[in-house]
Amino acid sequence: GPFALIDGSPTAADLELAARLLARYSQGRDADCVTIGIERPGRPGEVQAVAPLLPEAVPKAWHV
Repeated sequence: GPFALIDGSPTAADLELAARLLARYSQGRDADCVTIGIERPGRPGEVQAVAPLLPEAVPKAWHV
């Protein structure tokens, strides 16, 4: 499945956006809610349930 690395100190909003973007490219892209695992150095792992981004919400500049 999709995987993301975030450099620096992401805010809660940054983590939510990354989780929603990952959900968009997962098998759950059409689900109402997808659970994403989050791992940060020196912290216990956590999970976040998010709604996948809609295709039109992903800026074209982000496509590779």
